[in-house]
Amino acid sequence: MLIEGDGPNWLWGTAFEHSTLYDYQVMNGKNTWMGHIQHETAYFQGNPPADLFHAPQASWGDPLFNDCAKTSGGTE
Repeated sequence: MLIEGDGPNWLWGTAFEHSTLYDYQVMNGKNTWMGHIQHETAYFQGNPPADLFHAPQASWGDPLFNDCAKTSGGTE
């Protein structure tokens, strides 16, 4: 979820599971409150690489994985 608004942004009881790039991304957002948020790692992450399914978008502040080690043919 990309949050860019000045708010108020209220997130209560939200969950993201098996995301590959990120779950919650607050970019230039203000007045954001999150309570009872849940995250669950993608069990397959690392094989395949996290950026395989979704090309990172610089304008959205996506991670680029430039500083990550390459192993098993992918980015981890």
